[in-house]
Amino acid sequence: RVIIADGYASTRQVMLDAGFSITTVDMDAIRQADGSLTCLSVFNR
Repeated sequence: RVIIADGYASTRQVMLDAGFSITTVDMDAIRQADGSLTCLSVFNR
């Protein structure tokens, strides 16, 4: 399972073609605070 930010259609398709299950998340508010999906990894453990 792969978690990616919304807006990366080509990356999403590559992962789907490779057989991964994809979950996309809206990252607009996090990006506005100069964050990224990696910054949220501590909350995901």
